[in-house]
Amino acid sequence: MLKKNLLPHYSDEKLFSLIQNDNARAFDEIYRRYFSLLLANVCRKIDNSHLAEDIVQEVFTSLYKNRQQVNLQVSLRSYLIQAVKYKVYNEYRSNTVRSTYRQAFFYSNCKTDFANSLETAELRKKIDTVYMQLPLKCRQVFSMSRNERLTMKDISGQLQISVSTVEKHISKALSIFRANLQEYSYPS
Repeated sequence: MLKKNLLPHYSDEKLFSLIQNDNARAFDEIYRRYFSLLLANVCRKIDNSHLAEDIVQEVFTSLYKNRQQVNLQVSLRSYLIQAVKYKVYNEYRSNTVRSTYRQAFFYSNCKTDFANSLETAELRKKIDTVYMQLPLKCRQVFSMSRNERLTMKDISGQLQISVSTVEKHISKALSIFRANLQEYSYPS
């Protein structure tokens, strides 16, 4: 049995090996070790702390989900820094696509505006439907995160649940939205 108080003394490689063997405490230790560093890196590139936090969270979520398949060729620290770098790049790329879409939407002729308006209304309705199908606690956490713009730590404090539980609810909500709104996604 692994003692929790020894984890801070383990190397990243040892902790990652434990993570691959489904040790959640080892994952928590890696999270504590690198969350602030990764968040600071992203905040230097993105001027939105909420989005920066989401990006870092997505990197950790992806690491945990794919822990069995990840074969580190570099240090865990380098791997995580590179992962957030790619997430930031993808965010810039997504913003460019959204900006282009917005411009096309607002500067097109009346017929196209009407068609886009119908499509937007249809998408809004679909989003609302999916949102209402989320489990209650998941919906509450997601709403606090997106609508009230609260940080995961603030949500955790208000609902008296752990930050990792908040992260799991947000990750679950995003997965459900992605799965149900695939027909509206743009090609990468």
